Amino acid sequence: MSWLKTLVRPKIATRTKREVPDTIWEKCPACGEMLYKRDLAENLNVCTGCGHHLRIALPQRLAYLIDKDSFQPITVPTAAHDPLKFKDRKKYTDRLKEAQKETGNADAYKVGKATLNGKPAVLCLLDFDFMAGS
Repeated sequence: MSWLKTLVRPKIATRTKREVPDTIWEKCPACGEMLYKRDLAENLNVCTGCGHHLRIALPQRLAYLIDKDSFQPITVPTAAHDPLKFKDRKKYTDRLKEAQKETGNADAYKVGKATLNGKPAVLCLLDFDFMAGS
């Protein structure tokens, strides 16, 4: 054994994992690249590394699609809450109430009038965050 090893013991360097806030970075599900959220938003939620299109939330999609402050919701008749009497580990009506509470929407779709580049349009948009659109 060397006299240097007896006098100076080697230190074991351990790295602690830093917590990175979810609001700064997002990982691309296709290529695994870490994307800066500001750059991702500027690129319309498309990965700069592989071109994968990440999901866009309904309010953000509306902001990209229509003219500012032009959306006017259209009231549509409500469907029966559980016309098929669907059974699973949880009642469908319970799942529906939970999704309504989480998203603040009554249903998985939003219908309205708006303008796109000054031209009138009618939109029907699906909110995937509401029970994956079911």
